[in-house]
Amino acid sequence: MGDYDFNDFVMNYSYELEKGDNNMITALKLTFTPIAKGAASWTHIGVGIELPLSADNIDKAKSEGATLEEGNDRATFIVWNDVNTAFGTTEGYVNTEGAAVGVSAIPVEVTVRLKTPVSSLLTQKFNPFIFVNSRQREIHLVDYKPTKHADTSLFGTENDRSDPGAEVYYRMDNRYPWALDFPRKEDSSPAWNYPKERVIITKAYPNYEKWVLDQSNLSWFDASVSGNVNKEFLY
Repeated sequence: MGDYDFNDFVMNYSYELEKGDNNMITALKLTFTPIAKGAASWTHIGVGIELPLSADNIDKAKSEGATLEEGNDRATFIVWNDVNTAFGTTEGYVNTEGAAVGVSAIPVEVTVRLKTPVSSLLTQKFNPFIFVNSRQREIHLVDYKPTKHADTSLFGTENDRSDPGAEVYYRMDNRYPWALDFPRKEDSSPAWNYPKERVIITKAYPNYEKWVLDQSNLSWFDASVSGNVNKEFLY
């Protein structure tokens, strides 16, 4: 479980759909911007995304910004094999320690063009993930399935309690997720403020545990709500 501060890797990302004749989707534009890296035990962190599209429907020649990975039924793009290249550093914490000088990362813009346009695309089925130390060790949002390249023998080891037979993925013993996702209506909306290094999330966000355990306190992360946030523990 570690320090469970949810700053091992922090990233902003956005999607834009491009439409053509008859309002059919012809392409996607995705932007990924790393914000912080607080995982000292991970030698490198890679970033990918699995899209709810057939890999055969991707026009590789006209797509750019990321690598379409081979061997997947669904279109899976690798954005970074190592996010240190985006931060311009090779090791150590980035933007998680209050006294340290902040580092701005280089965003990546990915264009995905389709061979055959589609009528709809549910962004809720977009499956962003990271992989740590090796391509096979994936971490996804809670209950999102791994790609075909993941080492599923890791399920059920250490603190993980994934159960593919029950469609349960990337949860811990106490149902805590391994990753969080905070939708924003537009780029100008406030981003989520993550805890400082070694500050467990329940210390920065006291209502987080209630949300995890019984799905109450749905606005636990909203800093405008009194009692939700201890700002002194945020980066």
